[in-house]
Amino acid sequence: MNKQSAKRRREDDDDGSAIAMDRLSQLPQPILHNILSLLSQKDAVRTCVFSKSWRYLWHGRYKFELRGDDYFFARKTELWSFLDKTLQRSLNLSFGMNSFVFPLPLVVFHSESLVELHLQGLSLNTLKSTDNVMLNNLQTLRLHDVYITDEIFEKIISSCPLIDNLDLYLCRGLKSIKLHKHHNIKDFACFVNDDQTIIEFEDPHPLESVRIQNCLYRYIRHKNMHFTHLKSLDLYGVHLPAETFDNFSSFFPCLSELILKSCDGLKEFRLFSSSIKRLTIKSGPRNRIKAFIDTPNILYFEFSSDGNDFLPSIKFTTTSNEWKSHISLWYMLRSSEKDDTSWLLKLNRLLKSLSQSYITLSLNHMYKKLHINDSYAGVYKPVVVERV
Repeated sequence: MNKQSAKRRREDDDDGSAIAMDRLSQLPQPILHNILSLLSQKDAVRTCVFSKSWRYLWHGRYKFELRGDDYFFARKTELWSFLDKTLQRSLNLSFGMNSFVFPLPLVVFHSESLVELHLQGLSLNTLKSTDNVMLNNLQTLRLHDVYITDEIFEKIISSCPLIDNLDLYLCRGLKSIKLHKHHNIKDFACFVNDDQTIIEFEDPHPLESVRIQNCLYRYIRHKNMHFTHLKSLDLYGVHLPAETFDNFSSFFPCLSELILKSCDGLKEFRLFSSSIKRLTIKSGPRNRIKAFIDTPNILYFEFSSDGNDFLPSIKFTTTSNEWKSHISLWYMLRSSEKDDTSWLLKLNRLLKSLSQSYITLSLNHMYKKLHINDSYAGVYKPVVVERV
């Protein structure tokens, strides 16, 4: 009796599952595609065993991610055919850094439905100057470690009228990045492998965020045009001459976040800006920074040293009542100094310049003991540090 009851329950469960699956299959395909897009890619592929009607349904997912480590196509034509059938709204093709396993199939450039395109470890030399590029709806383009020439880059970018997010990382063969008449680009990021790569902005008006790494400032050209909508500027390893900050506030009237990391040439400068609220400076191995900073609306300031113990000389002018500062420093006792006192006195002066803020301090010391000359006790007033 018990066995019969259990069998009947299993049959009822199977019937219930079949009815539920039948009802699910009756939903409109766009809804099913949306449901499959919410699943992981592997789970979406597994649905092909449900029934004949579900066999290719997962091809309608809005997003595809193919990695060289996970997928193997015996022939290039198999990959090309697969992409031709499945390209929808988002495609991420990654074959690892420096691999260039596959040249990118032309079918990718003919997908008008694509909104996001991420490419890594591919060669784009399959595209010729005479080929058509039909990426009319593309909004996000990320090229990481791809091979692409200036001519092909210009052809692609000029064929994407709606692109608003452009991310370039170690693009081989790319010597000149010209953003001309691209009125929708809001977020631009570029990490070049050649510090003589030219980055040229003809109309920086729509830009809201810019990140540039490993480039000479003199090769960043904007023809003295103003970045009227730029809110965040992040420069890493960019050589900055002192005149960079001349008329800074007029060039960047709405800038709220400025990040300067390991920027050679950043030594003595004056920064005036009423819009900046977050300022981050990381000194390079050879930087001895002397700065006068007038940022009346600052909310957060951070300074860190990259493996050196040169203390910056910073003078702050601000009317902000509540702001925070974080200082992260290295210290290694030099053989020419008898004790650590002189360095600590310089640190005291630095902290005094930030005494209007809520200060947190991080010290990385290479020796177990600090040797302090107590003859200076009582001469220098201590500075309140909220957290060390």
